[in-house]
Amino acid sequence: MAMHSVRAGYASGRPNMLLLLINSIIDLILFCIFFAGALFLRRNRELHKRLMMLAMVSLIIPAMSRLPSSAIGWVIFGFSLLTVIYDALFLRCALLITIVGVLLINISSPLRFMIAANSVWWSFAHWIAR
Repeated sequence: MAMHSVRAGYASGRPNMLLLLINSIIDLILFCIFFAGALFLRRNRELHKRLMMLAMVSLIIPAMSRLPSSAIGWVIFGFSLLTVIYDALFLRCALLITIVGVLLINISSPLRFMIAANSVWWSFAHWIAR
């Protein structure tokens, strides 16, 4: 769906659609990492629950794109921070997997812009969009 949207937008003359491609790819990678980890660790209830929550938070990111750009980062940070707060309140400790997942989600936002500024990415994105 992401590829189709980018191709359709690019064909209609909207060059910013290429930036959406990096967002979609990183969101899908994050979701797959968290979801695969949750499936692999489904016998450990607490780890499975945290990984499924992180997978859900990684899928919220595209829905937030309709908010003003200054609010998107704060909303994503708030949703991801809720998992750490839940651990602190109910488990009385923060699980390492939760902290690493929250860091992955929050570090991926600036990473997207760094990748999108690369000429190799633009060549790849133009190739995909055609």
